[in-house]
Amino acid sequence: MSSRNKRFVFVEYEDLKRLKFKKLERVSDRIYVLVDAQETNIPLTLVYQTQRLGKRLRWVPIENPQDEDMSYHIAFIMGQLHEKADKDIEFAVLSNDIILDPLIDFINQEGRNCLRVKRKKTSIEKEITESIETINKTIEPPVKKVEILPEKNTLLSNMENVAVNVEVDIERTLIEETARETVKRLIRSGNRPSDVSLLKSYILLHNQELTEKGNIDKIIERLEETKEIVLQDQDVVYNF
Repeated sequence: MSSRNKRFVFVEYEDLKRLKFKKLERVSDRIYVLVDAQETNIPLTLVYQTQRLGKRLRWVPIENPQDEDMSYHIAFIMGQLHEKADKDIEFAVLSNDIILDPLIDFINQEGRNCLRVKRKKTSIEKEITESIETINKTIEPPVKKVEILPEKNTLLSNMENVAVNVEVDIERTLIEETARETVKRLIRSGNRPSDVSLLKSYILLHNQELTEKGNIDKIIERLEETKEIVLQDQDVVYNF
């Protein structure tokens, strides 16, 4: 008998159709399948296979999903289960979407084994990818070297300073807007992350565009400046 920990697997329906279900069944104790609520064409073979699992397989219908909606829903479900499930239960996400990686890292830091398993490309997908890369290389314009004359260095320096100032202003605006939207979202949801690390993860989950710039701490500072929150050591006190 296998001594491995229990494993919860999260997968989108479109990816599930490309997998060998029997192999997935052997390594999963529970499978969450996210599917478009309007989907009406599930193959009969897949229906038979999933029926064998009974309650071990959970269909999660999503209304009108857009490009990245499935990943956000997976993140939400994982967050809910992380709070309730025994820490010995492993999480595995079958996805090529790197947007899930920050949450996966956070769950690992919280003491639960969690990983993202990339789906291998089919031969057709590889062929398409290689063709696109070839086309891009073919049409890529040659890089032209531009010689900057000495008398123009001052003008260039001034332009660079202006560009830096504009970028700083844009970043400040993004932080302020994100802080306001975070407060609105917390009020709507009734959610109140209890400590700083959970609040950072909450902000990170809803604002992936800021992760590479490392501005999550600045958003926390902005919330403190506007008196929306008060930090007491690692605990967060909300004033709304």
